[in-house]
Amino acid sequence: MQSHFLHMVTFSGLVSTFFAFLSRNERKARLRFGLAMAACMIALTLALAWVMYPFPR
Repeated sequence: MQSHFLHMVTFSGLVSTFFAFLSRNERKARLRFGLAMAACMIALTLALAWVMYPFPR
């Protein structure tokens, strides 16, 4: 696993699965919440990376 993107997707998936099991009781609600949370985490991370890209180190 050398890709930062793959690490981010794996982390987002694990964290969203954990929170879905903690916060929802029905299977359909867990799945929907987990997928939505993972998608939001990935989208916000990519948006933040895009905003930070023009700034030098």
